[in-house]
Amino acid sequence: MIDLIIPVYNNYQGLLRTLASINLNVFAVTVVDDCSATPMETSFPISNYIRLEKNSGPGWARQIGINNTHNDYIAFIDSGDVYLSHEVQEEMEKTIQANPQVNIFSWPYLIDEG
Repeated sequence: MIDLIIPVYNNYQGLLRTLASINLNVFAVTVVDDCSATPMETSFPISNYIRLEKNSGPGWARQIGINNTHNDYIAFIDSGDVYLSHEVQEEMEKTIQANPQVNIFSWPYLIDEG
């Protein structure tokens, strides 16, 4: 399994779009809420929700996510961005399993322009 870190700040609808695009059989999801005006709640089965007490920016939110992961691989996606398909995510997992010596992988996703 891959740890997926999603920093979010006042983008609840974007977070829902992102979570809907994720294959939860591939990823253990950590949402790091960078002190949004309202705490985010979702019915999606995320592995870890961390709410920061002070807004510190997406870089720090990602670092907090890294500090709270447990798997060998980490992926990042921003709130509002979406993975292109569940098949791409399954291919990510297969590629990692077939190439355990590789340290960095990259796959496409859509960036929310709105």
